Amino acid sequence: MATLTIVPREKLWHHLQMTHENSESHILEIGARGRIVLPAAVRRSLGLETGQKLFLTVEGAGSLRLTTARAVAQAARGLFKAPAPERSLVDELIAERRAEGERE
Repeated sequence: MATLTIVPREKLWHHLQMTHENSESHILEIGARGRIVLPAAVRRSLGLETGQKLFLTVEGAGSLRLTTARAVAQAARGLFKAPAPERSLVDELIAERRAEGERE
């Protein structure tokens, strides 16, 4: 999943201590009109392109997480998949409706 976590400067010391060895940290500055520029190396490593949609999540401890729309879609895959392959919710619904009809 391609994500980027942005941490406020005052919480940076804690973030740097808690990051994993394979993660990268960058200090970013909020520019005019609230814009943040992602370093080119980060954009390249995550495969981000101009105009690409990102999801911004505000997390605890004042952190922000940017996730690509593709990563969100992949994470949601199978979310509404059948609970078990041997179980058919449609068949269960039909059986319930028939039982209700017989009781009436």
